[in-house]
Amino acid sequence: MSSQQQQQQPNLPRTCVRLKIAKCSTRRKEWKFYENRFKALTSCSNSTEQCEDLEEWTRLLSKIIPSEKYLFQSMKNDDEKEGLIGESRELGLKIGTFNVLFDLVPFFIKPIIRSRQRYAYTVQLLKQENFDILVLNEVTAEFLKILQQDEFFKTNYYFSDIFKVENDHSFGSLRTSDTLNESLGRKMGNLILSKYAPDYMYMELKIHESRPVIYAFFSHVPKMHSNMFNNRTTVTDHSSQLCIIGAHTTAMTEFAMKRRHELLAIISHPLLQRATKNDEGSTNSKLDVILMGDLNLHDEKEDVVISDMNFIDAWNETRTSKGYTFDSSLNDLVRWMFYGMEIRRMRLDRILMHESSLCAPSCKVKLFANRPLRELFFSNKRSLPHHQELLNEVTNNDEPRITNRAKWRVPLWWKIVRFCLNASSLMKVDSGYDYLFASDHFGLKMRVVRCDNEQERDELRRRVLARENNYCDFDETNGVDEKDHDGMEDGGPFSNHRFYVVVTSFILLDCCGFLARWLF
Repeated sequence: MSSQQQQQQPNLPRTCVRLKIAKCSTRRKEWKFYENRFKALTSCSNSTEQCEDLEEWTRLLSKIIPSEKYLFQSMKNDDEKEGLIGESRELGLKIGTFNVLFDLVPFFIKPIIRSRQRYAYTVQLLKQENFDILVLNEVTAEFLKILQQDEFFKTNYYFSDIFKVENDHSFGSLRTSDTLNESLGRKMGNLILSKYAPDYMYMELKIHESRPVIYAFFSHVPKMHSNMFNNRTTVTDHSSQLCIIGAHTTAMTEFAMKRRHELLAIISHPLLQRATKNDEGSTNSKLDVILMGDLNLHDEKEDVVISDMNFIDAWNETRTSKGYTFDSSLNDLVRWMFYGMEIRRMRLDRILMHESSLCAPSCKVKLFANRPLRELFFSNKRSLPHHQELLNEVTNNDEPRITNRAKWRVPLWWKIVRFCLNASSLMKVDSGYDYLFASDHFGLKMRVVRCDNEQERDELRRRVLARENNYCDFDETNGVDEKDHDGMEDGGPFSNHRFYVVVTSFILLDCCGFLARWLF
């Protein structure tokens, strides 16, 4: 192992704690824990018993190269283009961020958010998206248990934190604070999942009092450069890394200044001191930094902090629309869980890239989990032609499909509400309609590639914004979220009006009161 590969970290504050990386051995079906990838490689190399795991710890960011196939696409003839398009879809690292909506809510909201049912389908949705690196917010013990027991995630992903148990039957009454690294905070926290072995991971405890910020570092693979004459040379740079940061800042509009301080503290951390520019203004590309998560930027005026951080917003780099991830006009779950009082539309979740980074989006950023779960998994053939045969198993290309055999379950109270709405003539609701979304947030997803220089990076950004890279715009998800809800479409049932939800709430309360009087 080259000493250049093992990055020496600067003096770190005591609140910055190294995490143990968790990976389930695919052969022995047991969890292994390492402080960093280099120790894992050494352990696997020195032990004949563990040498079968060596390949898992040598996985690097093979999908982040090469950007040339995007930049030089227009130089090739039509026959060559057709041959490259399918291959190019697989190029670029698929990253995403999603707030799963924690289940620790008051008793009168629990029946509305239906966490048990919602979590089960959320995990299936994440399996279908098949991310290379994923940042999750508001992860609680219940959601982590489901992920940790799911065979797809156990087999394919490295976890920033897990429950250390003997087997899947040992979870019992474990709480969020009982995890191996205690990185999920007291009640909920951030989790990073990666298909590629991280060099190391850290959590910073001081920035947010209850939700530690997670820093995950990855090594870039050697790049195979190709020019127009198909001459290829291999250049290896072990000093270059990618840092993925998972964060969840303080909510509420009145805490805008506190959020600003948190974001500035995240990017000024000693771990990121290599992400700078030199005196001439050119890029020092030793570290590419991508910050993802629920950053809770409620007001557009708060976006000024992004430029103050020397970051760029990946959505704004690739799109001109609003891209709301918290949208009361489209997300019926938001209206019901807030009893019709929430009417805001905000872009709370972000994917930010450091200005000095040589990474660039290879296609437009998209929303996912932006339709009702029942529509995603149980739509008829007319509305979702790509979902004619969905199987809950992994196909030859390791992309899971979600079963359509199970029956969608609707709680009794929602059946009563639908009946009351139709009977009162306030609004006609389809008998198959269900308000349940995966979360009160929509997720963000994108693919990134690493360019050789700033000129190449800027050219790629220009092409993506000009929609010249549409061929890789996530059509590999077999129809999921092909309707590109940028947040500007008309809403579904109930549209933007609080009135209907409020009236329905009173009807439901009257029904409950009548039922209570009749029973007692």
